[in-house]
Amino acid sequence: MAMIDTVRGAGRPPTRRHRLCLAVVLLGGCSRDGLPATTADAAVDAARPPDLGRPPRDLLGADLALRLPTFVQTTMLLQPSGPELALADFDNDGKIDIADAPPLDGTVAVLPGFGDGTFGAPRTTVLTPGAPDEIAAADFDGDGAPDLATWLSETLDPAAAVYVAWGRGDGTFGAPTNLLAGPRSPFLVVADFNRDGLADVAATWKDIVSNSVQVVLNQGNRSFAPPRSFAASFAGPSSVAALLTGDVNGDGRPDLVLVSDGTSPLRAYLGDGAGGFSVKDSPADAVFGTAALADLTGDGAPEVVAFDGAKNTFAVYLNDGSGGFAAGASYPAGDNVTAIGVADFNLDGNPDILAIVWNERLAASDLHLFLGHGDGTIELAARLATSSDGALAIGDLNADGKPDFVVGSAGLEAFVNTTP
Repeated sequence: MAMIDTVRGAGRPPTRRHRLCLAVVLLGGCSRDGLPATTADAAVDAARPPDLGRPPRDLLGADLALRLPTFVQTTMLLQPSGPELALADFDNDGKIDIADAPPLDGTVAVLPGFGDGTFGAPRTTVLTPGAPDEIAAADFDGDGAPDLATWLSETLDPAAAVYVAWGRGDGTFGAPTNLLAGPRSPFLVVADFNRDGLADVAATWKDIVSNSVQVVLNQGNRSFAPPRSFAASFAGPSSVAALLTGDVNGDGRPDLVLVSDGTSPLRAYLGDGAGGFSVKDSPADAVFGTAALADLTGDGAPEVVAFDGAKNTFAVYLNDGSGGFAAGASYPAGDNVTAIGVADFNLDGNPDILAIVWNERLAASDLHLFLGHGDGTIELAARLATSSDGALAIGDLNADGKPDFVVGSAGLEAFVNTTP
């Protein structure tokens, strides 16, 4: 595997000019080559399709109440990454590391963090019998070393399955334990669904005629109960677009939200705190893609934010406080959204939305930053060019209390939040 290169490009240290531009590129003040923006750049921006070009700088400056975050790119790894990334301290040195499952090679690579947004050479663990499609980090056995829940797809094994790979505390993993075998639909989340202090797993399940959510409760001592099955809100050709977890009805118990890629209802599975769920459906006139939960109104009941592929928009579905959702505002997006992350990037107390947006015409991706206003609305504040069109993970890479992020696909890029 390739070594880390801390520069955007090959082999030269970042100049002061490049560092400055990386810090202000979200403000529209630099061109894509890392140099200060010029009149010629402005002309190019004006000709660029509206779903990809940077917004005019006077638009960004028009709302004085809009607090814009700044970022510095600290890492560029010139190596393809997998469809999902996980951030945790996998080697128990107090610093956040990156877990990546490179495509189709049946391994998990952990890049050790140095605590400043940069990372060292990857440590690789071979996972058999399949190729990881999705990964989520949690300490399932309570030994202080983060483990990985993962879908191992049928790419290398006809019997796709959910496994837990046991962390050794040194950035490598032991032999995985099978939690759920059978039909594949690679979405999984981790939460303590029965409130016993142990992390449990929920995963989607799809075969030719049915879809469901399977919940696997952790029994401790590296053992798990048989899966509990809960029906999906759709069947037939529709597929799962996202499986989300959070407390959507304010009772302090983790719930689930299932989002489909057809015009099926948003289905909330309301947790009873013992590993059981009741169902609540909400109408949805959308063909959903990637989705996330975000408390955009500040009432403690998170909204659903999702890409609507039928309209090429970001759709916000407002939570009524009981786990029911109703369509709110929508916002223009590109041809596809491959990842959505939620954090308070500008430190104003309101969650913001970061999305990787793909443009078919230009065969390129941008990061779109939507700032939350705290009233259920968001505003596109800036765009940032990226070589990545797949994975997105958010965490505090340098322990300063601010949310940073890592994106991946063609390579891995890390950005540290420098907002004062």
